[in-house]
Amino acid sequence: ALEKRNLVIDGFVITGASKRGWTSWLTPVVDKRIIATAPIVIDTLNFRDQMKHQINTWGKYSDQIIDYTSKGLIVEGEESEREKHLRLMMDPYTYRQQLTLPKLLINGTNDQYWVVDAMRFYWSDLVGPKYILQVPNAGHDLGEGVEYALQTLAAFFIHAATGKELPKLDWDNTKDFEVKLTSSSKPLQVRLWTAQSDDKDFRDSKWTSTEVPLNGSGYLAKINKPEKGHIAYYLEAIYTINNIPYSLCTITTSK
Repeated sequence: ALEKRNLVIDGFVITGASKRGWTSWLTPVVDKRIIATAPIVIDTLNFRDQMKHQINTWGKYSDQIIDYTSKGLIVEGEESEREKHLRLMMDPYTYRQQLTLPKLLINGTNDQYWVVDAMRFYWSDLVGPKYILQVPNAGHDLGEGVEYALQTLAAFFIHAATGKELPKLDWDNTKDFEVKLTSSSKPLQVRLWTAQSDDKDFRDSKWTSTEVPLNGSGYLAKINKPEKGHIAYYLEAIYTINNIPYSLCTITTSK
């Protein structure tokens, strides 16, 4: 069929959710035919730090990973050499210097598996072109946000297949309750998404958005500090490619 259509396939873009997202991270390490990857709802690179973060934030591990915790597969104390070897072999973070291909990370803001700001333990260490899509008010299955996610996934596939550039986002979230965003191409709109929680557990929180106006050469979002409790926030920039609307986001910050 390929010969009849005069087509030559010399590369692949892969994607998948949850454990398939895990596979979408690991497969490019060994198969160089893969030219781009889009892991979905596997926001847990740097396993050991992530598990400590769950304990520090929630006081316990997510109930969603009980298949692992109930069998003692997550070691809190000192690991044996075999345990360490197994963890490093399975953790995509181990291969971050090899994973230089374009990557789109798609996550739900209310994923029951992961802490809302889990990405801070690995994002800055990822090498090569990298993009984020946060799906607001979506859990591990992305729920009603699937179509929203597919639009950005389509833009990413177009980028990988044709070389058509996606915007490069840069942001500074080092100042409390403030995010500065710049983009290599002007977005149609930038929105600030926020959610509040009494106890740093944002899994059941409601996310709402407000538009952020252009401020000089970029966008400056100032977040109202809550009188009590905690707040999480990120920015979304909206674009189009081939008349398809899609979004790219910053990492989520929790205060």
